[in-house]
Amino acid sequence: MTNPTDKNSPVPTSTKVEELFELIHDIDLCMMTTRGDDGALVSRPMSTQHHKNLDESKDLWFMTRTDTHKVDEIERNPDLNLGYSKDGEWVSVTGTARIVTDRQTIRDLYDPSWKAWLEDNGGDENGGPDDPRIALIVVRVDRAMYFKRTTPKPIMYFELAKAMITGTPPKLGEERLVDAAAIKAQRPGPSVPSSTTRH
Repeated sequence: MTNPTDKNSPVPTSTKVEELFELIHDIDLCMMTTRGDDGALVSRPMSTQHHKNLDESKDLWFMTRTDTHKVDEIERNPDLNLGYSKDGEWVSVTGTARIVTDRQTIRDLYDPSWKAWLEDNGGDENGGPDDPRIALIVVRVDRAMYFKRTTPKPIMYFELAKAMITGTPPKLGEERLVDAAAIKAQRPGPSVPSSTTRH
């Protein structure tokens, strides 16, 4: 469903970065892939958390419990992949993750829906913003590939059906690369002080 990447694309770098994060913002769930303790790849669905100040940093944020395997996996090997897909568009992010336990950062990003993943044990373990079981995963985007659809969905389905009959691949959009230099150029500065992270 995709077309080869145009490495000489006339699309400005700033536009590609903007398109990349717009796609991510519009797709709630992604598949986060880490390496298990035996080196095998492990994927699980995760919901990207959005906040104006955090979005400007060009980092991606996720809520997690501190007692999950993915926390151990990230602390052992911070390299990971995030895969987003919706309505014929997709994003593949290569990034480096950190575990953030700073309480103020957690309070700033906290969403009441997180309680669904935290049973109420009384006291601070009540699923609230000060629950010590809550941590954040922050992913610094190193590079990304994305496919942006340039045809409306009804036409996309028509073009796919036509391609099955004619044998000619459809032109549904463009696949683009956003490299580390492009993302770095759009960052305002460090997103999280080192004192707020676990290594």
